[in-house]
Amino acid sequence: MDPVDGTKDFAAKDDEFTTNIALSYKHEIVVGVITAPATGDIYFASKGNGAFKIINGVKSEMHVNDKLENLTCLRSVFHTTEGEKEMFEMQLELGKNLSLPVIVHSRDGFEDTLDCIKNVGYHNGIIHCYSYGYEEALKFLDLGWYISFAGSVTYTKKSKLEDMNKLLKCIPEDRILCETDSPYLAPVPHRGTPNSPYLVQHVYEYIAPVRGTSPEKLSEQVDSNIKTLFKM
Repeated sequence: MDPVDGTKDFAAKDDEFTTNIALSYKHEIVVGVITAPATGDIYFASKGNGAFKIINGVKSEMHVNDKLENLTCLRSVFHTTEGEKEMFEMQLELGKNLSLPVIVHSRDGFEDTLDCIKNVGYHNGIIHCYSYGYEEALKFLDLGWYISFAGSVTYTKKSKLEDMNKLLKCIPEDRILCETDSPYLAPVPHRGTPNSPYLVQHVYEYIAPVRGTSPEKLSEQVDSNIKTLFKM
């Protein structure tokens, strides 16, 4: 399967809509975000009529330009929790339809995240920059997700060390990933400075001893896991 081509800023305009950004797959636009400047309404566009559900029961046709012709335009109220959940489920559906892993950053929203994932029934991806606890990790793992730890793992307070160690030990070898989330969350001893991918070594050096292994062996395992996930 060819990879997703990426996002492109088309800035296409007509009297009613401005196309802010679109995602292409196999050189064809499959999804986009559109605004109506006159009203401030935000729309989510997807190619085809059956790929995504309609948000809040509202569906409208749009005619911007040939790049986005035949897209189904779906209205989304992004500033509400329900609107955000529906948008998230659409993104999960996109990953499912394209058979691609989904990268999920969930913070202070475990139950909503789990509900959306279960609603779509697509369990192929990473809970990135993991910020929940042991019990929550088990629920993600039971569904088949990978757990990825960022530089924030090195911020653990002494009072939370036991809980963190329990969490780090419970992740199966074939499901653990490490990352930096740069330019954010620089690991100790660089906390508070712009982060960079090369600083991921500190994440490995923190996690490896807890799991009874070396940073080098943990790195090899993570490399293997990411290749399996992305079919590299």
